[in-house]
Amino acid sequence: MPTLRKNDTGLAVKILQKVLNCYKYGLKVDGIFEAKTEAAVKDFQKKYKLTVDGIVGSKTYNALADN
Repeated sequence: MPTLRKNDTGLAVKILQKVLNCYKYGLKVDGIFEAKTEAAVKDFQKKYKLTVDGIVGSKTYNALADN
């Protein structure tokens, strides 16, 4: 999966939003990495003791997959 950050768009962002919704974030699955998606990513990163930067890289992907 590609590294994702605010203002990215596309299928990978839709997949990310669907996965975050499995954690009860209630995001609109539209493929646009906007402020609400970034806030959900940061909250997830904080809860799982990751670097809180709002960027979805390998460590965040691994945590999403493992939990």
